[in-house]
Amino acid sequence: MAKMNDPDEAHRMTQERVTKLEKDKEQAERVAEASRKNEENAKRLAENERARAEEERGRTVESRKNEENAKRLAEKERAKAEEERARAEEERARTVESRKNEESAKRLAEEEKKKRLEAEAEVRELRARLGLQGHG
Repeated sequence: MAKMNDPDEAHRMTQERVTKLEKDKEQAERVAEASRKNEENAKRLAENERARAEEERGRTVESRKNEENAKRLAEKERAKAEEERARAEEERARTVESRKNEESAKRLAEEEKKKRLEAEAEVRELRARLGLQGHG
């Protein structure tokens, strides 16, 4: 073992120590740089994931809106179809009522014609009797 008071040996050991410390420092800087890059990557990944999640949330909201619009449209169509059905039913009822009214008017007209013909026949008969009485 060399004596520590040997100046050359002390200088060599100091140089080795300095060299080792410089290597340790460089290694620490490489580790710090790698750590910084890892942190940047982690931040970038987190930002990408946040953006993806935000995009997904937007698609979900848009999908929900589309679904609600589709339901509203379907409800409008159902209501429209129901109104059409009701109108068709009303029209059918009016047609039936109109036919009944036509039949009733026809019956009344036939009854009136029959009464008129009966009255005319009665008048002719009475005139004929009066004419016979006036001649006889």
